[in-house]
Amino acid sequence: MRKLLVSSMLTIILFSLQAQTWMIYNMDNSVLPSDQVKAILCDKENRVWMATSNGLVMKSNDNWHVYTTEHELPDNSINSLFAENSNSVTKIWISTKKGASSVSIQEDFGIEVSAFSTSNSGIGSDSIWLASVDNNSAKWFAHGQGISGFNSEDWYLKVNSNNESNLTKVSSIASFPDGWNLFGTRGTGVARLKMGVDGISGASSYVVDYTGLWSDNIYSIFIDRLGNQWFGTDKGTSYHVGFETKEGWDEPALRRSTHQVSDTVYAIKEDNQGSIWMATPTGAVVYTGQALHTYTVADGLPNKAINDIAFDNSGNIWVATDKGIATAGIDGLLAGVTPATHVVGRTSIEKVYPVVANYLTNIVFSVAPNSEQVILQVYNLNGQLIHTLFSGRLPEGSYTKSWNCTTNQGSKVQRGMYIILLRTEAGVDMRKVIVN
Repeated sequence: MRKLLVSSMLTIILFSLQAQTWMIYNMDNSVLPSDQVKAILCDKENRVWMATSNGLVMKSNDNWHVYTTEHELPDNSINSLFAENSNSVTKIWISTKKGASSVSIQEDFGIEVSAFSTSNSGIGSDSIWLASVDNNSAKWFAHGQGISGFNSEDWYLKVNSNNESNLTKVSSIASFPDGWNLFGTRGTGVARLKMGVDGISGASSYVVDYTGLWSDNIYSIFIDRLGNQWFGTDKGTSYHVGFETKEGWDEPALRRSTHQVSDTVYAIKEDNQGSIWMATPTGAVVYTGQALHTYTVADGLPNKAINDIAFDNSGNIWVATDKGIATAGIDGLLAGVTPATHVVGRTSIEKVYPVVANYLTNIVFSVAPNSEQVILQVYNLNGQLIHTLFSGRLPEGSYTKSWNCTTNQGSKVQRGMYIILLRTEAGVDMRKVIVN
């Protein structure tokens, strides 16, 4: 018998400075070969990887390992990191000014390196700023000549997209589950590209004149678990729902008027609870959906400029700076968590409860005034739509809809966690549900 366990994703955060405890690692107290950490990530084995200006570092539990050109890396100064999970093996892709490489860990913590450069591939340039792998397993490399893509058989070079985006200035890459990719550029907005059988195809770009972007200078892009897009610019963070170029640019639009650090956003990441964290030149910002808070040097970070953020499977955040890395438990940082209370007149999910005997989940929700268009959907944690429960117009009031744990095609869903998403013109609310 399937059992449904429900918990709210919405919280009002009461922050306690006394609860903030950061552990700092630098050259003085660790094996870090440089205090400048440009990028950081945590793989599915809960290992922490750090791209420094003098080598690649991996931390597994209490064991630290440093990898350099002596281990066949193309260069010691690592520009970016990306984790590719395939065939139960994690590959870490790195980019350098002397090419890109995939790195695989061996049982003895040695590494196996596969290098790509102009001497052995069609990568297009040896000076690689970013390396990424999309959800169709296509490899992407950003460099001064444009974007190079590799589909396991052929290499392709893309310089622009309909003459709208300058792909020689790509600063960020993010991928949708269907293989479409967003490429953020410095000065010409966001290009949308996909690797097909015969090469790289494109769609219309996102630019300030036709969208809700604050700026065409894009420093970071993140696609959250629901498929919504976050764009870090030099004038704040923009938020986009859906795929229409001119529509879906909803709140939250996060700028300095809503928090106390820089509007330039270097990185955007989502923690295991669904909160959005942003790295800026003057501190970190977290947005929980109900509250904003900032972390700076005054709160214990080693440097005001945050280069990147990552989250491990143990509930910790990892912060990369030019003066080492900092880590802390997220629960400790977000101290004083209390359940959100329903606000009268606000679009929200009031309650989600199971009817175990009938394999149903009932969703009780309210619709705010002037919010006639209502969409109630179920997503998986990869942001893929599972079931549309309702899409239409509703007047202000309270309603109940049921989900029978099936897809839109009528097949039963697998066990796991799913997201109930309510979207209207007045706002967005969500809850998570576990199907056992």
